[in-house]
Amino acid sequence: VIGTISSIIIDPILNISALRFSTYAIVSACSAFAVFWNIILAPCILRERITRMRLIACGLIMLGTVWVGVFGPDHKSNYSGEQWLALLGSAHAVIYYVFLFAWIGFAYWRWRRAPSFEGRAWGSMLGGTLGGNTFPIEGALAIFSCQDNPPDSPAACYMGSPWLEWQRYLLGLLTLVAAGGSLLVLAMTLEHA
Repeated sequence: VIGTISSIIIDPILNISALRFSTYAIVSACSAFAVFWNIILAPCILRERITRMRLIACGLIMLGTVWVGVFGPDHKSNYSGEQWLALLGSAHAVIYYVFLFAWIGFAYWRWRRAPSFEGRAWGSMLGGTLGGNTFPIEGALAIFSCQDNPPDSPAACYMGSPWLEWQRYLLGLLTLVAAGGSLLVLAMTLEHA
């Protein structure tokens, strides 16, 4: 229960706070440390055995996180809320969504039908895809920042309040579905490991 609350509520709050200091690519990569710590602490807390595959997984997570930290983007985009909405509604983004949903559907189908080891691999890919597509939170935060603009500015909040911007809620919901779906898929995959 504590882990679920931490993963679903506390982790996103810390990630949102971290976005003020770093790019989303680096913040989301560092979120993989949750899996690393779960694997490392499981023997101490749950009396689970660390297998060779789990140690390899920890090593790969560490390597990937360090890789993104060193070679990831080091500049933040300063898009306004309107620019984010335009970007997320562009033709390129729609093409991305089509391929993303096709991939998610295919990975889900393979995950549910594949034999044990292959199924875990597909579940891991599906969970990683969902967890890696929580980028709408940046758009939601940009829309919320409309309150920093003068009321007569084109980037000002709708009716003077960021809480009346419906797009913010949609982007936040998409982020929660992606993050929560990722955790659910990974938990179900690990349950059968």
